Amino acid sequence: MRKTSFGESTSYSFLEKFGTFLSTRQINKLFKNFDQMTVADFGCGYNAALSIRKAKRIKKLILLDVKLNPSFQEIENIECIEGYLPHAAQSIPEKSIDFILLNNVLEHVVESQELLIACHRLLNDQGLLYINVPSWFGKNFLEFAAFKLRMSNSEEIMDHKNYYNKKDLWPLLVRAGFNPKNIKMKASKFFMNTTAYCKISL
Repeated sequence: MRKTSFGESTSYSFLEKFGTFLSTRQINKLFKNFDQMTVADFGCGYNAALSIRKAKRIKKLILLDVKLNPSFQEIENIECIEGYLPHAAQSIPEKSIDFILLNNVLEHVVESQELLIACHRLLNDQGLLYINVPSWFGKNFLEFAAFKLRMSNSEEIMDHKNYYNKKDLWPLLVRAGFNPKNIKMKASKFFMNTTAYCKISL
């Protein structure tokens, strides 16, 4: 079990920064009125690179990871939870979240099914879960870039527990409680990732 959060002990590589940029573009297309929303960034990383820039625009931001930057505790609309997924999310009230981010997180979690069940429980009736995970096609590139070219953090790749194509992820989402008609999936980031958008209701 890992002892540190992503970005805690090492700086982001170019590939990691580029991946965050692409994910940010996807998320920006989903919502315009973050100021009315409670957003949870699960497995956000030590510096919460994907969501912290939007903190001022979000009604409430919940950050959860093994370790978090202590400076986040000084920001009024941010709730910090340190611990391991999915168990660390148990303190969050049921149906209290509008939008959950699982960006490059599910592949690091052994209890992936339990995490998705927790996400379904925590989303309100109009809530949305965003998932971005590396695909099996992306596995080859990620390992080559990390182990051969040393262009990214090899420890992060070594921590991967699984990879997900659409056919791998869809059954987990349905078993977690998401209605098939409310699940949209696509290959993304040059087919190296699988992205899913899961609504509680239409």
